[in-house]
Amino acid sequence: AITLHTPASVPAEVGTSARNRITGRIADIERGDAVATVVMEPIASLPVRVVITRQSIQRLELEIGTTAVGTFKATATRATPRQPCHAQSKP
Repeated sequence: AITLHTPASVPAEVGTSARNRITGRIADIERGDAVATVVMEPIASLPVRVVITRQSIQRLELEIGTTAVGTFKATATRATPRQPCHAQSKP
């Protein structure tokens, strides 16, 4: 799981066991009834999709183009194959 923070609210590394960090620009927000999926484009990397509550979107004041920092534990990380952004049919 990735926890999002504003750059000013990132906990000190000694204050959390989630010591891995990704900083990036919010590229998209897909809002559901209770949760939202945030697409964050890290600097010089592939986009990361983060599922958070809609309340967190409001509390962090996330909007497309704002900067956020994601913290996570290495043991909670899963890599999945990259999917094309738009499915293209082959002739």
